[in-house]
Amino acid sequence: MRNVWILSCVSVAAIFAANAAMANDNLEQMSKNPKNWVMQGGNYEHWNYSTLKQINAKNVKNLQPMWTFSTGVLRGHESSPLVIGDVMYL
Repeated sequence: MRNVWILSCVSVAAIFAANAAMANDNLEQMSKNPKNWVMQGGNYEHWNYSTLKQINAKNVKNLQPMWTFSTGVLRGHESSPLVIGDVMYL
Protein backbone atom coordinates (compact mmCIF):
# COMPACT_ATOMS: atom_id res chain seq x y z
CA MET A 1 0.00 0.00 0.00
CA ARG A 2 2.84 2.37 0.82
CA ASN A 3 4.44 1.73 -2.59
CA VAL A 4 1.18 2.66 -4.30
CA TRP A 5 1.06 5.89 -2.30
CA ILE A 6 4.65 6.79 -3.21
CA LEU A 7 4.06 5.94 -6.88
CA SER A 8 0.93 8.12 -6.90
CA CYS A 9 2.78 11.07 -5.36
CA VAL A 10 5.65 10.77 -7.82
CA SER A 11 3.22 10.56 -10.74
CA VAL A 12 1.33 13.66 -9.64
CA ALA A 13 4.60 15.56 -9.13
CA ALA A 14 5.77 14.57 -12.62
CA ILE A 15 2.51 15.81 -14.16
CA PHE A 16 2.81 19.17 -12.38
CA ALA A 17 6.46 19.51 -13.42
CA ALA A 18 5.60 18.80 -17.06
CA ASN A 19 2.79 21.38 -17.01
CA ALA A 20 5.05 23.99 -15.41
CA ALA A 21 7.70 23.41 -18.09
CA MET A 22 5.06 23.76 -20.82
CA ALA A 23 3.75 27.00 -19.29
CA ASN A 24 7.32 28.32 -19.12
CA ASP A 25 7.87 27.50 -22.79
CA ASN A 26 4.63 29.29 -23.70
CA LEU A 27 5.67 32.41 -21.76
CA GLU A 28 9.10 32.46 -23.36
CA GLN A 29 7.59 32.06 -26.83
CA MET A 30 5.00 34.82 -26.30
CA SER A 31 7.57 37.21 -24.81
CA LYS A 32 9.64 37.10 -28.02
CA ASN A 33 7.06 39.43 -29.57
CA PRO A 34 7.79 42.95 -28.24
CA LYS A 35 4.04 43.74 -28.29
CA ASN A 36 3.47 41.14 -25.56
CA TRP A 37 4.19 41.88 -21.89
CA VAL A 38 3.32 38.44 -20.55
CA MET A 39 4.97 38.42 -17.14
CA GLN A 40 5.60 40.84 -14.32
CA GLY A 41 8.43 43.16 -15.27
CA GLY A 42 8.19 42.16 -18.93
CA ASN A 43 10.57 39.18 -18.72
CA TYR A 44 12.26 36.86 -16.24
CA GLU A 45 15.01 39.44 -15.71
CA HIS A 46 12.31 41.97 -14.71
CA TRP A 47 13.69 44.71 -16.98
CA ASN A 48 10.52 46.85 -16.97
CA TYR A 49 11.61 48.04 -20.41
CA SER A 50 9.82 47.93 -23.75
CA THR A 51 11.41 48.47 -27.15
CA LEU A 52 8.15 49.85 -28.54
CA LYS A 53 8.31 53.46 -29.75
CA GLN A 54 4.63 54.53 -29.88
CA ILE A 55 4.86 56.38 -26.54
CA ASN A 56 7.81 58.73 -26.21
CA ALA A 57 8.89 61.91 -24.39
CA LYS A 58 6.99 64.10 -26.86
CA ASN A 59 3.58 62.42 -26.69
CA VAL A 60 3.42 60.95 -23.17
CA LYS A 61 1.71 64.13 -21.94
CA ASN A 62 -1.26 63.29 -24.18
CA LEU A 63 -2.05 59.99 -22.46
CA GLN A 64 -5.40 59.89 -20.68
CA PRO A 65 -7.16 57.13 -18.74
CA MET A 66 -9.92 55.51 -20.79
CA TRP A 67 -11.73 53.91 -17.84
CA THR A 68 -11.36 53.31 -14.12
CA PHE A 69 -12.79 50.83 -11.66
CA SER A 70 -13.02 51.23 -7.90
CA THR A 71 -12.74 48.10 -5.77
CA GLY A 72 -13.63 49.99 -2.61
CA VAL A 73 -10.15 49.54 -1.13
CA LEU A 74 -8.81 52.95 -0.16
CA ARG A 75 -5.13 52.04 0.22
CA GLY A 76 -4.63 51.63 -3.52
CA HIS A 77 -3.38 48.76 -5.60
CA GLU A 78 -0.04 48.01 -7.16
CA SER A 79 0.37 45.60 -10.04
CA SER A 80 2.13 45.11 -13.32
CA PRO A 81 0.01 44.93 -16.46
CA LEU A 82 0.10 41.98 -18.81
CA VAL A 83 -0.24 42.68 -22.52
CA ILE A 84 -1.02 39.79 -24.83
CA GLY A 85 -1.78 40.68 -28.41
CA ASP A 86 -3.96 43.80 -28.37
CA VAL A 87 -5.37 43.31 -24.85
CA MET A 88 -3.93 44.77 -21.62
CA TYR A 89 -4.82 43.00 -18.38
CA LEU A 90 -4.48 44.96 -15.13
